[in-house]
Amino acid sequence: MRRDQLLVALGWASALRASELVALDVEELTVVGDPNVGDGGLMIRVRNAKGAAGVAWVAVPFAT
Repeated sequence: MRRDQLLVALGWASALRASELVALDVEELTVVGDPNVGDGGLMIRVRNAKGAAGVAWVAVPFAT
């Protein structure tokens, strides 16, 4: 259940479509900055994003 909640929150924060969200692999997530300080966030590589040829990057900042 916790995993499902995290996926819904990630999909909402990154504005990903359902098909893009379920196609994610852990290798496509990159943590940037320091989560303990609150600097940075998560970079998500989205392959075959609608409207973009090839690969698109989505940034999700850290939040509380």
